[in-house]
Amino acid sequence: MSDIAKEAGVSLTTVSFVLNGGAMARQIGPSTRTRVLEVAREMGYRRNGLAHAVAAGKNPVFGYLSVELSEQDALLLDGILQESAGAGYLVKLLGRGEDEHDLEVARHCIEQRLAGLIIRRHGAAVAVCEELKGYNIPVVFVDDNRAHPGARCVGSDDREGYRLAVEHLIALGHRAIAYMAGGSRLPQEILRNQSFHDVMREHNLPVPQGWTTDCGWSYPRLAALTRTLFKGGTEQPTALVCDGDPLAAVAIRTLSTLGLRVP
Repeated sequence: MSDIAKEAGVSLTTVSFVLNGGAMARQIGPSTRTRVLEVAREMGYRRNGLAHAVAAGKNPVFGYLSVELSEQDALLLDGILQESAGAGYLVKLLGRGEDEHDLEVARHCIEQRLAGLIIRRHGAAVAVCEELKGYNIPVVFVDDNRAHPGARCVGSDDREGYRLAVEHLIALGHRAIAYMAGGSRLPQEILRNQSFHDVMREHNLPVPQGWTTDCGWSYPRLAALTRTLFKGGTEQPTALVCDGDPLAAVAIRTLSTLGLRVP
């Protein structure tokens, strides 16, 4: 900055105000501000982001923590990166997030002075939230509808999503619809189950016993339950709502072995 001040014929304070931007930069006249920026560009000046982060006490970097990096994480990260870049932030991946590493993750966030932490489906992250709370590092959970003290949650509208799915099948003419749940413990799983039954009841459509099943996210169990549901006879579903794409893939493969066509 001293070199820029000398070349532009202005004070070091003026250069500092212009390059750091904000309210202080507006105190400098337009022509002087333009001159300083042009000289800085010609001289190849790049601000020391680390030094600025130390001075400000906050690093313009978000942390992203997930149990595992899946295709869903890739989609989420694509949106996170787009929004972060537009606001001048970077994104840092923080390992796989095993439960025993919670405090280690919190320590890393604090040491790096991260601007915030984004967590996807990490049930034991209460310790992380509590630790970061004392350092004013905000936490946001994504793809998670559970309430976490001191954190915001961004999730899908599971109730409306399953309403749309069931009503789509009804509009196609289906009246015998079964539901394959992945689980029944998480809030989003409970909401999906409730939404399915609510829509069926609103349309006066029965759900016979055994037509709502829970495979516990076990693919072999899912295949066995699918074979039981579609074992033949006069009473079997004509449509199946699955709690996620992987379950649907296994169900489709199983149905094909039974000689049933899935459009």
